[in-house]
Amino acid sequence: MQWLRRLLTPQGPSRPGRRLPVLIWGDAFPDGGRPQVRRALAGADAHECMYSWVYLTELLAVREMLGQGPQTGSPHERFEKLRAHSPDPNNQMSRELPDVFVPAARLMDESWEFVELGSTFFASIEKIVLAARLLDKPLDSGKLLFSGIEYSPYMHQAARSLHPGHDIRLVKEPHQWSRSRERVFHVSRFVGSYAFRSTEAFAAEVARADAFHIIDAFSIDSEFQSWDLGLPITFFDVEKLVSALPDHDIYLGSATAEYHWTLQRKAMVLRLFGIKRGLGTHDEPLYQPGVGARIDASLSDAQWRAFATQKRHFPIWGGPSVTTQLPRRLGIDLHFSDEELAEAVARARWLE
Repeated sequence: MQWLRRLLTPQGPSRPGRRLPVLIWGDAFPDGGRPQVRRALAGADAHECMYSWVYLTELLAVREMLGQGPQTGSPHERFEKLRAHSPDPNNQMSRELPDVFVPAARLMDESWEFVELGSTFFASIEKIVLAARLLDKPLDSGKLLFSGIEYSPYMHQAARSLHPGHDIRLVKEPHQWSRSRERVFHVSRFVGSYAFRSTEAFAAEVARADAFHIIDAFSIDSEFQSWDLGLPITFFDVEKLVSALPDHDIYLGSATAEYHWTLQRKAMVLRLFGIKRGLGTHDEPLYQPGVGARIDASLSDAQWRAFATQKRHFPIWGGPSVTTQLPRRLGIDLHFSDEELAEAVARARWLE
Protein backbone atom coordinates (compact mmCIF):
# COMPACT_ATOMS: atom_id res chain seq x y z
CA MET A 1 0.00 0.00 0.00
CA GLN A 2 3.06 2.27 0.07
CA TRP A 3 2.51 3.45 -3.51
CA LEU A 4 -1.12 4.40 -2.79
CA ARG A 5 -0.11 6.37 0.30
CA ARG A 6 2.42 8.28 -1.78
CA LEU A 7 -0.23 8.86 -4.43
CA LEU A 8 -2.57 10.43 -1.88
CA THR A 9 0.07 12.68 -0.32
CA PRO A 10 -0.67 16.29 -1.40
CA GLN A 11 1.96 17.74 -3.74
CA GLY A 12 2.40 21.31 -4.88
CA PRO A 13 2.88 22.51 -8.47
CA SER A 14 6.67 22.31 -8.10
CA ARG A 15 6.46 18.64 -7.02
CA PRO A 16 3.75 17.14 -9.20
CA GLY A 17 4.81 13.54 -8.72
CA ARG A 18 4.54 10.79 -11.25
CA ARG A 19 1.10 10.16 -12.70
CA LEU A 20 -0.30 6.78 -11.73
CA PRO A 21 -3.90 6.13 -12.84
CA VAL A 22 -5.82 3.89 -10.44
CA LEU A 23 -9.11 2.17 -11.17
CA ILE A 24 -10.86 0.28 -8.39
CA TRP A 25 -13.97 -1.77 -9.09
CA GLY A 26 -16.15 -2.78 -6.21
CA ASP A 27 -19.09 -1.89 -4.02
CA ALA A 28 -19.50 0.90 -1.48
CA PHE A 29 -22.47 0.68 0.85
CA PRO A 30 -24.30 3.89 1.85
CA ASP A 31 -25.42 2.30 5.13
CA GLY A 32 -21.83 2.22 6.34
CA GLY A 33 -20.94 -1.36 5.46
CA ARG A 34 -17.38 -2.16 4.55
CA PRO A 35 -16.54 -1.58 0.89
CA GLN A 36 -15.83 -4.68 -1.15
CA VAL A 37 -13.08 -4.39 -3.75
CA ARG A 38 -13.53 -6.75 -6.68
CA ARG A 39 -10.65 -5.69 -8.89
CA ALA A 40 -7.98 -2.99 -8.75
CA LEU A 41 -5.94 -1.81 -11.73
CA ALA A 42 -3.09 0.68 -11.82
CA GLY A 43 -0.93 2.39 -14.42
CA ALA A 44 -1.57 1.79 -18.11
CA ASP A 45 -4.06 -1.01 -17.35
CA ALA A 46 -6.28 1.38 -15.41
CA HIS A 47 -6.04 4.07 -18.08
CA GLU A 48 -6.87 1.73 -20.96
CA CYS A 49 -9.65 0.01 -19.06
CA MET A 50 -11.51 3.22 -18.29
CA TYR A 51 -11.12 4.81 -21.70
CA SER A 52 -12.00 1.61 -23.54
CA TRP A 53 -15.39 1.71 -21.86
CA VAL A 54 -15.85 5.40 -22.70
CA TYR A 55 -14.82 5.07 -26.34
CA LEU A 56 -16.61 1.79 -26.98
CA THR A 57 -19.95 3.09 -25.70
CA GLU A 58 -19.48 6.13 -27.93
CA LEU A 59 -18.72 3.92 -30.93
CA LEU A 60 -21.87 1.84 -30.36
CA ALA A 61 -24.00 4.98 -30.07
CA VAL A 62 -22.64 6.45 -33.32
CA ARG A 63 -23.07 3.17 -35.17
CA GLU A 64 -26.66 3.02 -33.92
CA MET A 65 -27.25 6.47 -35.40
CA LEU A 66 -25.71 5.36 -38.69
CA GLY A 67 -28.15 2.44 -38.80
CA GLN A 68 -31.19 4.72 -38.87
CA GLY A 69 -32.92 5.93 -42.00
CA PRO A 70 -32.49 9.35 -43.64
CA GLN A 71 -33.73 12.45 -41.81
CA THR A 72 -34.88 15.88 -42.96
CA GLY A 73 -33.82 19.35 -41.91
CA SER A 74 -30.47 21.05 -41.32
CA PRO A 75 -27.46 18.95 -40.28
CA HIS A 76 -27.99 19.88 -36.63
CA GLU A 77 -31.72 19.16 -36.83
CA ARG A 78 -31.00 15.78 -38.40
CA PHE A 79 -28.48 15.01 -35.69
CA GLU A 80 -31.00 15.82 -32.94
CA LYS A 81 -33.60 13.54 -34.55
CA LEU A 82 -31.11 10.69 -34.77
CA ARG A 83 -29.98 11.24 -31.20
CA ALA A 84 -33.55 11.20 -29.92
CA HIS A 85 -34.06 7.66 -31.26
CA SER A 86 -30.65 6.15 -30.50
CA PRO A 87 -29.63 4.43 -27.28
CA ASP A 88 -26.99 6.54 -25.54
CA PRO A 89 -26.94 5.32 -21.93
CA ASN A 90 -23.74 7.22 -21.06
CA ASN A 91 -24.74 10.50 -22.73
CA GLN A 92 -21.87 10.36 -25.17
CA MET A 93 -23.62 12.09 -28.05
CA SER A 94 -23.40 15.86 -27.71
CA ARG A 95 -23.42 18.88 -29.98
CA GLU A 96 -19.64 18.50 -30.20
CA LEU A 97 -20.14 15.80 -32.83
CA PRO A 98 -21.81 17.98 -35.49
CA ASP A 99 -19.91 21.09 -34.37
CA VAL A 100 -16.53 19.40 -34.94
CA PHE A 101 -17.13 16.78 -37.62
CA VAL A 102 -19.71 18.45 -39.89
CA PRO A 103 -17.19 21.20 -40.84
CA ALA A 104 -14.60 18.50 -41.52
CA ALA A 105 -16.96 16.48 -43.71
CA ARG A 106 -18.11 19.61 -45.53
CA LEU A 107 -14.56 20.53 -46.46
CA MET A 108 -12.97 17.14 -47.15
CA ASP A 109 -13.17 14.79 -50.08
CA GLU A 110 -11.50 11.40 -50.59
CA SER A 111 -8.14 13.05 -51.36
CA TRP A 112 -7.76 14.42 -47.81
CA GLU A 113 -5.82 13.16 -44.82
CA PHE A 114 -7.57 13.32 -41.45
CA VAL A 115 -5.13 13.71 -38.54
CA GLU A 116 -6.17 13.29 -34.92
CA LEU A 117 -3.92 14.23 -32.01
CA GLY A 118 -4.61 11.92 -29.09
CA SER A 119 -6.21 9.46 -31.46
CA THR A 120 -8.23 6.37 -30.73
CA PHE A 121 -10.21 6.00 -33.98
CA PHE A 122 -12.75 4.09 -31.94
CA ALA A 123 -15.44 6.42 -33.26
CA SER A 124 -13.88 9.30 -35.24
CA ILE A 125 -14.17 7.46 -38.55
CA GLU A 126 -17.85 6.75 -37.95
CA LYS A 127 -18.38 10.37 -36.92
CA ILE A 128 -17.03 11.58 -40.26
CA VAL A 129 -19.30 9.14 -42.10
CA LEU A 130 -22.27 10.32 -40.03
CA ALA A 131 -21.41 13.99 -40.60
CA ALA A 132 -21.26 13.41 -44.37
CA ARG A 133 -24.71 11.83 -44.25
CA LEU A 134 -26.05 14.79 -42.29
CA LEU A 135 -24.82 16.94 -45.17
CA ASP A 136 -26.19 14.61 -47.88
CA LYS A 137 -22.63 14.46 -49.16
CA PRO A 138 -21.19 11.32 -50.77
CA LEU A 139 -17.93 10.49 -48.99
CA ASP A 140 -16.13 7.18 -49.25
CA SER A 141 -14.30 6.90 -45.94
CA GLY A 142 -12.37 3.91 -47.28
CA LYS A 143 -10.47 6.31 -49.56
CA LEU A 144 -9.56 8.81 -46.85
CA LEU A 145 -6.26 8.52 -45.02
CA PHE A 146 -6.61 8.49 -41.22
CA SER A 147 -3.45 9.40 -39.32
CA GLY A 148 -3.41 9.11 -35.55
CA ILE A 149 -0.90 10.53 -33.07
CA GLU A 150 -1.32 8.37 -29.98
CA TYR A 151 1.21 6.91 -27.53
CA SER A 152 -0.87 3.86 -26.50
CA PRO A 153 -0.07 0.60 -28.35
CA TYR A 154 -3.44 -0.72 -27.21
CA MET A 155 -5.27 2.14 -28.91
CA HIS A 156 -3.29 1.46 -32.08
CA GLN A 157 -4.40 -2.17 -32.01
CA ALA A 158 -8.03 -1.24 -31.31
CA ALA A 159 -8.17 1.30 -34.14
CA ARG A 160 -6.99 -1.21 -36.73
CA SER A 161 -9.08 -4.09 -35.40
CA LEU A 162 -12.30 -2.06 -35.35
CA HIS A 163 -11.77 -0.60 -38.84
CA PRO A 164 -10.17 -3.27 -41.03
CA GLY A 165 -11.34 -1.63 -44.26
CA HIS A 166 -9.75 1.76 -43.69
CA ASP A 167 -6.33 3.24 -44.35
CA ILE A 168 -5.06 3.98 -40.84
CA ARG A 169 -1.51 5.10 -40.05
CA LEU A 170 -0.45 5.60 -36.45
CA VAL A 171 2.55 7.17 -34.73
CA LYS A 172 3.34 7.88 -31.08
CA GLU A 173 4.63 11.47 -31.22
CA PRO A 174 3.74 14.58 -33.26
CA HIS A 175 7.25 14.86 -34.72
CA GLN A 176 6.85 11.37 -36.20
CA TRP A 177 3.93 12.45 -38.37
CA SER A 178 4.42 14.00 -41.80
CA ARG A 179 1.91 14.88 -44.49
CA SER A 180 0.99 12.09 -46.91
CA ARG A 181 -1.81 13.79 -48.86
CA GLU A 182 -2.19 17.11 -50.63
CA ARG A 183 -4.68 18.36 -48.02
CA VAL A 184 -4.81 17.74 -44.25
CA PHE A 185 -7.52 18.30 -41.65
CA HIS A 186 -6.29 18.26 -38.04
CA VAL A 187 -8.46 17.59 -34.97
CA SER A 188 -7.30 17.96 -31.38
CA ARG A 189 -9.62 17.89 -28.36
CA PHE A 190 -8.05 18.59 -24.94
CA VAL A 191 -4.75 17.04 -26.02
CA GLY A 192 -2.63 19.90 -27.32
CA SER A 193 -2.26 21.47 -23.88
CA TYR A 194 -0.69 18.23 -22.61
CA ALA A 195 1.40 17.54 -25.71
CA PHE A 196 3.03 20.95 -26.23
CA ARG A 197 4.95 23.12 -23.80
CA SER A 198 4.31 26.47 -25.49
CA THR A 199 1.78 28.31 -27.62
CA GLU A 200 4.35 28.65 -30.39
CA ALA A 201 4.93 24.89 -30.51
CA PHE A 202 1.21 24.14 -30.68
CA ALA A 203 0.70 26.79 -33.37
CA ALA A 204 3.50 25.24 -35.42
CA GLU A 205 1.75 21.87 -35.17
CA VAL A 206 -1.67 23.03 -36.41
CA ALA A 207 -0.04 25.27 -39.04
CA ARG A 208 1.02 22.08 -40.83
CA ALA A 209 -2.65 21.41 -41.62
CA ASP A 210 -4.82 23.08 -44.23
CA ALA A 211 -7.68 23.16 -41.75
CA PHE A 212 -8.02 22.33 -38.08
CA HIS A 213 -10.50 22.06 -35.24
CA ILE A 214 -9.14 22.36 -31.70
CA ILE A 215 -10.75 22.39 -28.27
CA ASP A 216 -8.35 23.21 -25.48
CA ALA A 217 -7.36 25.20 -22.40
CA PHE A 218 -6.29 28.82 -22.68
CA SER A 219 -5.33 31.50 -20.20
CA ILE A 220 -7.53 34.58 -20.19
CA ASP A 221 -4.37 36.69 -20.42
CA SER A 222 -0.83 35.30 -20.84
CA GLU A 223 0.28 31.70 -21.26
CA PHE A 224 1.14 29.69 -18.16
CA GLN A 225 2.28 26.13 -17.39
CA SER A 226 1.23 23.87 -14.57
CA TRP A 227 0.45 20.24 -13.78
CA ASP A 228 -2.80 18.31 -14.09
CA LEU A 229 -3.20 14.71 -12.93
CA GLY A 230 0.56 14.47 -12.68
CA LEU A 231 1.05 15.63 -16.27
CA PRO A 232 2.53 18.94 -17.46
CA ILE A 233 -0.13 21.17 -18.99
CA THR A 234 0.03 24.46 -20.89
CA PHE A 235 -2.72 27.05 -20.82
CA PHE A 236 -2.15 28.66 -24.21
CA ASP A 237 -2.23 32.33 -25.17
CA VAL A 238 -4.96 32.57 -27.82
CA GLU A 239 -3.83 35.95 -29.15
CA LYS A 240 -0.34 34.57 -29.67
CA LEU A 241 -1.78 31.46 -31.32
CA VAL A 242 -3.88 33.44 -33.79
CA SER A 243 -0.97 35.75 -34.60
CA ALA A 244 1.24 32.72 -35.33
CA LEU A 245 -1.24 31.50 -37.99
CA PRO A 246 -1.37 34.38 -40.51
CA ASP A 247 -2.27 32.09 -43.41
CA HIS A 248 -5.41 30.78 -41.69
CA ASP A 249 -8.79 32.34 -41.02
CA ILE A 250 -9.67 31.51 -37.41
CA TYR A 251 -13.28 31.09 -36.29
CA LEU A 252 -14.50 30.98 -32.68
CA GLY A 253 -16.96 28.14 -32.09
CA SER A 254 -17.38 28.43 -28.32
CA ALA A 255 -15.77 29.94 -25.24
CA THR A 256 -16.41 28.97 -21.62
CA ALA A 257 -14.84 30.03 -18.35
CA GLU A 258 -12.32 27.79 -16.57
CA TYR A 259 -10.28 28.10 -13.40
CA HIS A 260 -6.98 26.54 -12.37
CA TRP A 261 -7.20 25.95 -8.64
CA THR A 262 -3.54 25.15 -7.92
CA LEU A 263 -2.17 28.38 -9.39
CA GLN A 264 -5.31 30.43 -8.66
CA ARG A 265 -5.51 31.50 -12.32
CA LYS A 266 -8.56 32.36 -14.39
CA ALA A 267 -8.71 30.50 -17.67
CA MET A 268 -11.05 29.45 -20.47
CA VAL A 269 -11.80 26.61 -22.84
CA LEU A 270 -12.03 27.58 -26.52
CA ARG A 271 -13.20 25.72 -29.60
CA LEU A 272 -11.43 27.11 -32.66
CA PHE A 273 -11.77 26.28 -36.35
CA GLY A 274 -9.02 27.32 -38.73
CA ILE A 275 -8.86 27.11 -42.51
CA LYS A 276 -6.23 28.33 -44.95
CA ARG A 277 -7.35 31.36 -46.89
CA GLY A 278 -8.79 30.46 -50.26
CA LEU A 279 -9.97 26.98 -49.29
CA GLY A 280 -13.39 28.06 -48.06
CA THR A 281 -15.30 29.70 -45.25
CA HIS A 282 -16.99 28.60 -42.04
CA ASP A 283 -20.43 29.40 -40.63
CA GLU A 284 -19.18 30.53 -37.20
CA PRO A 285 -17.91 34.04 -36.37
CA LEU A 286 -14.35 35.01 -37.14
CA TYR A 287 -12.17 35.23 -34.04
CA GLN A 288 -12.06 38.74 -32.58
CA PRO A 289 -9.27 39.79 -30.18
CA GLY A 290 -10.12 40.24 -26.51
CA VAL A 291 -12.04 37.04 -25.83
CA GLY A 292 -10.12 36.60 -22.56
CA ALA A 293 -11.32 39.95 -21.24
CA ARG A 294 -14.87 39.11 -22.29
CA ILE A 295 -14.73 35.78 -20.46
CA ASP A 296 -13.34 37.53 -17.36
CA ALA A 297 -16.19 40.04 -17.41
CA SER A 298 -18.82 37.33 -17.94
CA LEU A 299 -18.61 36.38 -14.23
CA SER A 300 -18.75 38.69 -11.24
CA ASP A 301 -16.05 38.57 -8.58
CA ALA A 302 -18.39 36.55 -6.35
CA GLN A 303 -19.09 34.10 -9.14
CA TRP A 304 -15.39 33.67 -9.85
CA ARG A 305 -14.82 32.92 -6.15
CA ALA A 306 -17.61 30.35 -6.16
CA PHE A 307 -16.23 28.83 -9.35
CA ALA A 308 -12.76 28.61 -7.79
CA THR A 309 -14.20 26.75 -4.80
CA GLN A 310 -15.96 24.36 -7.13
CA LYS A 311 -12.75 23.71 -9.06
CA ARG A 312 -10.89 22.91 -5.87
CA HIS A 313 -13.08 19.84 -5.48
CA PHE A 314 -14.00 19.10 -9.12
CA PRO A 315 -11.04 20.00 -11.37
CA ILE A 316 -12.48 18.26 -14.46
CA TRP A 317 -13.02 20.49 -17.50
CA GLY A 318 -16.39 22.20 -17.48
CA GLY A 319 -18.00 25.60 -17.24
CA PRO A 320 -19.02 27.12 -13.92
CA SER A 321 -22.12 26.01 -12.08
CA VAL A 322 -21.58 28.81 -9.62
CA THR A 323 -25.02 28.58 -8.01
CA THR A 324 -24.63 24.92 -7.03
CA GLN A 325 -24.14 24.24 -3.33
CA LEU A 326 -21.21 21.90 -2.84
CA PRO A 327 -22.00 18.77 -0.83
CA ARG A 328 -20.43 18.66 2.62
CA ARG A 329 -19.73 14.93 2.67
CA LEU A 330 -20.02 11.84 0.53
CA GLY A 331 -22.46 10.07 2.83
CA ILE A 332 -20.48 6.85 2.48
CA ASP A 333 -18.27 5.61 5.29
CA LEU A 334 -15.09 4.18 3.78
CA HIS A 335 -12.95 1.97 6.03
CA PHE A 336 -9.28 1.10 5.53
CA SER A 337 -7.47 -1.57 7.50
CA ASP A 338 -4.22 0.32 6.99
CA GLU A 339 -4.20 3.17 9.53
CA GLU A 340 -1.70 5.31 7.60
CA LEU A 341 -3.77 5.03 4.44
CA ALA A 342 -6.94 5.93 6.35
CA GLU A 343 -5.20 9.03 7.69
CA ALA A 344 -4.00 10.00 4.19
CA VAL A 345 -7.53 9.76 2.80
CA ALA A 346 -8.93 11.77 5.72
CA ARG A 347 -6.20 14.39 5.29
CA ALA A 348 -6.97 14.74 1.59
CA ARG A 349 -10.54 15.88 2.42
CA TRP A 350 -11.81 15.39 -1.12
CA LEU A 351 -15.16 16.90 -0.09
CA GLU A 352 -15.15 19.05 3.00
